[in-house]
This record gives sequence, structure tokens and C-alpha cells, in this order.
Amino acid sequence: MSLSRLLYPNLYSAVPTNLTGVTLFFLSVNSSTTLVFVTFLLPEKLIESVRQIHNVKGLLMINLSRIKLITFAAICLAAVTSSTAFAAEDPVFSNWRNVAIRGYDTVAYHLEKQPVEGDKEFTAEWNGAKWHFKSAENRDLFQSDPERWAPKYGGYCAWAVSNNYTASTVPEAWTIVDDRLYLNFSLSVQKQWRQDIPGNIKRGDANWPGVLNK
Repeated sequence: MSLSRLLYPNLYSAVPTNLTGVTLFFLSVNSSTTLVFVTFLLPEKLIESVRQIHNVKGLLMINLSRIKLITFAAICLAAVTSSTAFAAEDPVFSNWRNVAIRGYDTVAYHLEKQPVEGDKEFTAEWNGAKWHFKSAENRDLFQSDPERWAPKYGGYCAWAVSNNYTASTVPEAWTIVDDRLYLNFSLSVQKQWRQDIPGNIKRGDANWPGVLNK
């Protein structure tokens, strides 16, 4: 599991169903939003014990139909968890608004040799993320050859990728090697990565993009 993955296990609710049982839906927020429906088939005695709990704070609504025990709800829940919790990481490091590398201009690193915050007025979409730029000129350069201007490893920490996991990055921890931009989690992590740049790049290239599925 990557360090940057966020799970929201408390986002759940329930709805009544014309089927015999209790149908829950789980909202999983990973790289995309997914609704998963699971039917819990419970023994009649258990239903009777919760007959009074029909609508608790809008979170739980129970179908009081007579039901039979067919399978265990835990098996259903385990299947849902295994299919959602291990979804692949996004190919680009972006925030909750889907803006890449914290909204900084990836072209400016090359041209101005410093981090420059982009402007949403100058936006390009590539590889599933929105990229902000300082100017229309920088945006157009990026669109002409995104692979050249975009940071390696989708903007994830180069040190983390070299060690076979992903981590977020900060704008000030940047390095350009052979005309490619590499970002790091922090300035201290950048120092570690710079101790063996060729070796870390070689390991990072070997791990990418398979590391997204870790």
C-alpha cells in the first residue's frame, strides 16, 4: 500500500431493499469515487432484536422482512475491501482537486530554475490530472511535449519510487538531471536521494510504473 493513499471507512449508509436482507452501500474515495452495494443476510432473531432501530440519525434503515441465513456478511465485506483498498495509485501526484504537483508550473522549473506557482487560468489536462502554469507560453510548451516537461514518476517522490513505494512531494525539493525534473518528499529526503542520483534513478526507472500497484 502506498503512503499517499487515503481511505475513508466511515463514509457509509444503508437503504431498504425489496430483497430480503439489509443492503449497505460503501463510498470509497481513492483515485476515483466508487459506490459498492453489499447485501447482508441476517438471521431472523437478530432482525427482531433491532426491530426498534428503523431509522437512526439517517444512517441506518433496516428492511424488517423475514429472512434466512444464507451466507456471512463478513465474506461480502472482505470481497469489497480487497477490490477497493488495493486499487492502483493515480499516475500523477495531485491534490483533491486533481491539480498536479500542488499547482506549481513544471515548465518553470526548467526555464527559471526555481519553483513557480501556476495560475489556474493557464491549465492543461494530461495523464488524468490538471496542470497549472505561470503563462500561456509555458502551457503551450508543455502541451507540445508533456513527457519532456512533466516530472519523472508522475511527480511522486523520486526517493520513494526508488525504494518501491510512492509518497507526496513539495515544490522546493526539486532537481533537474539530464533535462528531467525530479521531486522529493522534503528537503531532507532530497539530500538522501542526491547521495546516489544515478543509482536511485536506475532503481526508480525499474520500479516505475509498477509501483503504482503496490
